[in-house]
Amino acid sequence: MGPLGSKLHLAGDAGGLPVTVILSAANANDATMFEAVLDDTPPVLMPTGRRRRRPGKVHADKAYDHRRCRRYLRQRGIRPRMRYERSSERFYALAMLACSVICFRARSQPVW
Repeated sequence: MGPLGSKLHLAGDAGGLPVTVILSAANANDATMFEAVLDDTPPVLMPTGRRRRRPGKVHADKAYDHRRCRRYLRQRGIRPRMRYERSSERFYALAMLACSVICFRARSQPVW
C-alpha cells in the first residue's frame, strides 16, 4: 500500500503560469496522469493571434519518463524534454531560482 494523501500534476505555459492542475491519489503512478494533464490543457493564444492546442515540446519531471508517455508525445508531434537531475540540492536551487524569476516578472508588470 502506498502513501495516503494526494498529489498535484501541473502543466504551465512557457512563462511558468499554471494552465492545468489535476489532483490524483498520492500512490498513483505519475505516468498514468500524464495524458490527462496534457489533454486538459486549454488552447493557448499565440502572438500571431491564433490558438494553439498542443505544445511544441514538453519539459517533464523524471517520473513521467515512461515509454507510454513518450509514445503519446510522438503521436502528437511533441518533443519530450525530461528532467534527469539526480541532485536534489541542485534541482531545489534551480526551482527556487525559477520561482524568483517568475515572481519578479509578475511583480514588475502593472496590475490593473
